[in-house]
Amino acid sequence: MLRLTIDIDKITENYRSVRKICDGHGISLVVVAKICLTKLDIVQPIIDAGARIVAESNLANLSSLPGHVERMLLRCSLAEMREGLANCDYVFLSELSHFETCAEARRAGPRHAGPRHAGPRRGAFISVEAGDLRDGVTAEELPGFVDKAARVRGGPRIAGFAANYGCLRGFVPDLEDLVRFRELCDRSASRAGLGGYEVSIGGTTVFDMLAEGSLDGLADQIRIGEAIYFGYNMSLAKKIPGLHDDALILTAEVIEAREKLVTDDEPHGLNAFGHPAFKPRTGIRLRAILNFGELAAPTRSLAPLLPGAFFEGATHDHAVLDITDCEDPPRPGDLVKFRTNYHSAAQAMLSPYVEKVMATRALPAMEERG
Repeated sequence: MLRLTIDIDKITENYRSVRKICDGHGISLVVVAKICLTKLDIVQPIIDAGARIVAESNLANLSSLPGHVERMLLRCSLAEMREGLANCDYVFLSELSHFETCAEARRAGPRHAGPRHAGPRRGAFISVEAGDLRDGVTAEELPGFVDKAARVRGGPRIAGFAANYGCLRGFVPDLEDLVRFRELCDRSASRAGLGGYEVSIGGTTVFDMLAEGSLDGLADQIRIGEAIYFGYNMSLAKKIPGLHDDALILTAEVIEAREKLVTDDEPHGLNAFGHPAFKPRTGIRLRAILNFGELAAPTRSLAPLLPGAFFEGATHDHAVLDITDCEDPPRPGDLVKFRTNYHSAAQAMLSPYVEKVMATRALPAMEERG
């Protein structure tokens, strides 16, 4: 048995807590749902709790959302733009060719729809490079870029500006960075004569600044996924107080438990992934072999909930857990639980080998080790 248990109650409680903080500072909350593929059985309780805008990176996943929810597309290819973005209200764009292609699609009309349905329905956020060195128009380019984008005939309305932090480089902005970003957006908008725009910031990386009020007046909108689903700030490597960090739990089965002599003095080559094997703990070690490997979930992004256990590595289809120091080591057939993070949960969600189970506190708990 290999199962990802998704606790809907805990996720919804996290959403309510984050939403309360946002409301207290006058900042609107966008729920980033790509971690769960925007599956409606996971997202619907959050929508019922008041979520107004849901963000995704994959256009097809937005189609499952009910009509009253505003849909934000965080990444878009030119091919998707040519087909028309009728499924989304907002899209993130960072090239003039993006605005021009959207305009062409509107004039031509997407397949099976008329021009007025080509989308995005409400407008485009211009992605701005703000330090993480992923997508985004640079600060030097932005004023002129906004001028040109605003003049694209039939192009999407400029709804605002978006910055992304903590994803590629792990860049964590300070207050001065955010002040400069806001001032850059305001100057660029003023020069182009824009009104009614929003400044959108992502994501959990700046959660502490949100909670303490440092974003007041600097951001109109914040995009958050990790805090809601995991109660954790990966950029700062810390749990967020008051939030659940165990809403998504992976449960695996022990298929072998055996003592083995582990040495590190024999010659060896690269492992199954083409990497040098890391140095193991040597001596007689009790090892549990689990019924999953890196194809299902990356072990470096899993935390065993069994005291004393730690990973000694994994192949594509097996994971090795050292259980020598466990007070009550698991035996074949026993189940072991692991806390997931964004990386491991995303892989498990995509894997066809992992059963996904939605749980609430009304459901009986499974018998698991750890």
